[in-house]
Amino acid sequence: MALLTTLYRGDTKQFAFTFKDRNEVVTDISGHIIFVAIKKTLADADGAVGTVFVAHAAGSGPNDDPVNGRAVVTIPSNQTAALDPAYAAPEGLGVHIYEFQRVIPAVGPDAAIVHTIEQGQVRVLRDAVQGITP
Repeated sequence: MALLTTLYRGDTKQFAFTFKDRNEVVTDISGHIIFVAIKKTLADADGAVGTVFVAHAAGSGPNDDPVNGRAVVTIPSNQTAALDPAYAAPEGLGVHIYEFQRVIPAVGPDAAIVHTIEQGQVRVLRDAVQGITP
């Protein structure tokens, strides 16, 4: 199931994740970081104008419970307001690429572990109410 299929420009979005090991037992994600990116193309730099980039440290949000594998990532409205619903990608108007990643920090000489949770396409829709400034 896709985490994100459509998104209204200027909306706040929240995504709740519960991480489990291969035996379906919740795993402690303290110190892990959840990244979210929404871009026109994969070549766009993280945080470039017209993109969304969120780095959420597990435990930093009020609804997080990292010991029990839970993180709730929020994409604020001021970031989604920068997305272009008229962007004409080959797939159609307003189509952007999104990705969710979890990064487990390096321990000792080991490299960080990066796990892509999901990557896909999201259609950014124009908002009708435009008098609210995020």
